[in-house]
Amino acid sequence: MIPPSDDEHHQTKLVEETAQRTAEAARRSAERDSGIRGLLWSLPVLAALAIGGCWYVLSSFSWTKGRPLRGRGRRRPPKQAARGACSTPAQTAAVHWRDMAGEEYESIAAFSELALDLLAAGAPLDLVARCHGAALDEARHAEACVNVARSLDGQDTLLGIAGLGATRRRPRWRGALLVRLAVESYVDGWVGEASSARVLGQVARETRDTGVVEVLRVLAAEEMGHARLGEDVVRWCRSIGGPLVERALVLARASVMPMPSAGDEDRQPNLRPYGVPDAALRGAALEAALASAQTAPA
Repeated sequence: MIPPSDDEHHQTKLVEETAQRTAEAARRSAERDSGIRGLLWSLPVLAALAIGGCWYVLSSFSWTKGRPLRGRGRRRPPKQAARGACSTPAQTAAVHWRDMAGEEYESIAAFSELALDLLAAGAPLDLVARCHGAALDEARHAEACVNVARSLDGQDTLLGIAGLGATRRRPRWRGALLVRLAVESYVDGWVGEASSARVLGQVARETRDTGVVEVLRVLAAEEMGHARLGEDVVRWCRSIGGPLVERALVLARASVMPMPSAGDEDRQPNLRPYGVPDAALRGAALEAALASAQTAPA
């Protein structure tokens, strides 16, 4: 074996020193970056992000049937049924049932998106599976609403979602995704779906058609199950997200949600016998659901 020369010893020493300097520089850079990240994600900044996460959800809150489909942060308005001349209360009620069918149809996509967000956040498989089950519930709800509308005026219904390809972006930072999941599941699920269930249960007691009564009862029971799913998503996000999610939920609970506007309903006939709620019933149910969620144990 030929012993290494002095030049080779020198080259080896240079390589070792260079490797040590590189490792030291990498360590210092990592410490510096960690310090910057710690400064950037301090509690004031986290609180600001939480405020923003709550604002875009709460600013677009309104009563709707089913979990709403959101696009780029704000709630997407559901596709409304074509409104022709309605000469009878039954025809007017049929239009409302078609609107409900459209909202249920879009809820299929909303729950599918929720499942993907939960997967991206590393949620338990039980929550993901329940989202897919809720999407199947909404498919049945949409079909049931279409059938009720057809029984009222004999017309068929074409459902669709305009611009579904323009979906919103999913946050890359897990903390931001947890805030979105928590706030939306609180507003749209825990409060919104519970409000919907209360409305459906009440109007079922005032509806004359036994077939419609059964539809409303099934919808009310399954919507309440969706509300419990929203509550469980919120609780999981709280357990994982720490102070950022806690702050976002404090703001969500404290925010005053706008009540549904009566609009033209004051000039419409009483449609509760046809299974259609009015603004007063929706408002009362929303207040009750909000009070129940705000007083629930942590």
